[in-house]
Amino acid sequence: MCFIAEIILEDGIAEGLQNWFKIFINLYVELIDPRTKTVTSNEEFQQIELALREQRLNTIYTVTFYIDSFFSVASAIIELQKLTRYLRKVPINIKRESNEYLRSLCDLLVMIGPVIPALSSELWAILQKQIKTNIDGYDLNKNLFEQNYPLLPKDYPAKINALYDTTVFASMPIARSLLPTLTTTDILQQLNNNDNQLQMKTFIEKNGLKLDRLRKLDDYCATLIYERDPNVTIVEQSEPLIEKKKSKTSKKKQVS
Repeated sequence: MCFIAEIILEDGIAEGLQNWFKIFINLYVELIDPRTKTVTSNEEFQQIELALREQRLNTIYTVTFYIDSFFSVASAIIELQKLTRYLRKVPINIKRESNEYLRSLCDLLVMIGPVIPALSSELWAILQKQIKTNIDGYDLNKNLFEQNYPLLPKDYPAKINALYDTTVFASMPIARSLLPTLTTTDILQQLNNNDNQLQMKTFIEKNGLKLDRLRKLDDYCATLIYERDPNVTIVEQSEPLIEKKKSKTSKKKQVS
């Protein structure tokens, strides 16, 4: 999967992107000039590796979902920003030794590459020069745009969702092997059974929604699409009227 789009910046967003770019670029510059290492136990290292993997895979899922569902580049970039800030907090010694960390750096560049190709290519060149080990799923002998888009592993669960407009108001994981055979009724039943606090039901009633269709995205996601029900009247809560206090004009004292 690949997405190319022109980003139109609203007021105030440019500064936020500049701050992100600084953090983003620094992740790769650190590979050239690493700071002092800290000691980490093997148990702590494994815990960080697992957390990195979960964060990385969740980013791949969410970015792919936003692009496949709405072609929302802005939403995808927000998810990449989250991953960038997460990677920033990883201890220095982990950054050099962790395959999951290095793989996350590759994932970031491949996913953001079509949006900022020049910068991504420069950072990829740093990876090629500084990393001497193999990184799962990538060939550092090839340039950035010859790499495959990161995919979710088979052991990563699929998700079933309920969606209105661009809001996912119910979601739960499910085995990917089950996804191809699930019908609309199956998914609705699964989500309802998982709706312990009745949040899904409340959202549907509050917004006057009806189930429109089922959309499946490859083997990683199935989404129930809801639309407004024209037969349901939504009573909008009016804002309370605030009475303006009339200022009393001060009476002038009569001069005797």
